[in-house]
Amino acid sequence: MFPLKDNIQAKNFPIVNIGLIVTNVVFFIYQLSYGHSGDQLIFAFGFIPARFFAQQAEGLLNPSGFLPVFSSMFLHANLIHLVSNMWMLWIFGDNVEDCMGHGRYLLFFLLCGTASVAAQAIAHPQSTIPMIGASGAIS
Repeated sequence: MFPLKDNIQAKNFPIVNIGLIVTNVVFFIYQLSYGHSGDQLIFAFGFIPARFFAQQAEGLLNPSGFLPVFSSMFLHANLIHLVSNMWMLWIFGDNVEDCMGHGRYLLFFLLCGTASVAAQAIAHPQSTIPMIGASGAIS
């Protein structure tokens, strides 16, 4: 069964949760504006374990090498991917933000997303397929 809503009302306005949803939607619209070239954005800003480890091995890893760790959380393959991620964030994120507070919720979201990137990189270090989406940060 696909959840449609929750029964728990948030006590505080979920500004971070709404900000995350808006950011994801804006990134997706930006992707769409590139048409078929949007795939180039996915390959440029999605997390690709093989590329990440190759840069590290060659000593080329600079702070910008970590950008895909975060930017990958805001890219989505298609509308269904985006809507399903944002739906779960909309339903459950406000309550998590309410319990944790705004700043800690944002940090938690980013840390969970980073942990999912790390898990993917460890499990498949030679993968050349871009990892994208907010699923790791949400679930």
